[in-house]
Formats: sequence, structure tokens, C-alpha cells
Amino acid sequence: MSNEAVFTIGDKVLCPATDTDGEPEMRVGTLIDLNSRWAKVETSQGVVRVGKTKIESLAFDDEDSEFGDEGGEEEEQRLIDPRPYTYEKVKAASGKSSLDNGDLVANFLRGKTLEEVYIAAAAVLEMNPETLQIAYDHLNPGHQRMCVGNKLRRSEQWAERILLGAS
Repeated sequence: MSNEAVFTIGDKVLCPATDTDGEPEMRVGTLIDLNSRWAKVETSQGVVRVGKTKIESLAFDDEDSEFGDEGGEEEEQRLIDPRPYTYEKVKAASGKSSLDNGDLVANFLRGKTLEEVYIAAAAVLEMNPETLQIAYDHLNPGHQRMCVGNKLRRSEQWAERILLGAS
């Protein structure tokens, strides 16, 4: 059996989204549609359509759960915790509230504008910032930021360069 959570319509979930300033964020909502590839989540800001592997269940039997014991023990036992990270609430460069996973790259990029992200990542990756930006120019700002962060995570020397203070 796969290590994937079982979701049903009406479940409380966490899903990735991009705010109006292009900043990535995680939103809490209710699962309203699900197929083999996509999930639709109704949030307070509207409906979000995301890949079904990106949603995370919020139906856990935690003492600090904000949703309480809605589904009973049987429903909660069928769920496997799909969350690979513990997200931290942070302030985005725009001043809005956002979430990140708190790893070294997230801490390095935290609070930077998209332009600053390109400059900092180019310094760490030893590339021209314009070359890096051209590669992701067709994406929205939230996706650009995510892709640059993932590129840093894949780089073999990123941790050493970030720790040495490349910015």
C-alpha cells in the first residue's frame, strides 16, 4: 500500500496557493472535488485547484487541533500523516503572512523580494542573475520563487555557500 493519505469530500485540508502579490502561501480549506490528478479546495479566498499530491490533511488527533474531534476516532485512524514538513508562519517581503518549511534555503530566502531572491541565488549558484531569471520568466512570481528555492536545494554547494554568507 502506498504512503498516501485517503481523502474524502468535506475533509479539512492545507493546500498551496499564491496570494495576489505572487507570494506563495498555504491555505486551509475544505475539499470539494477530487479526481485521480486534481483536488479542488474551497478556502476563504475562493476555490483553489491543485495537484492532489499537494494537499495535506488537517484531520489529526492532536491536542492543539483547531478543528477538534469532528470525524471521530474511526475516521482519523484511516488517515496517514502526509505532511513532510512542519510549516512556520513568517512575514513575506510584501509584509503579508506566509508559511515556509524552515529549512536552510527557506531561512536564506525569507523576507527577500523576488529580485533579491534572484540576486542571492545567482551568487550562491555562481550564475548571472539575468540568466537565472530568463529561465523562470514565464512563471508567476510565486512559482518563480519556489523554483529558484528548489534549484538551490538541488545544488551540491548551496549549504556551504549560504553558511559562508553569500547574499
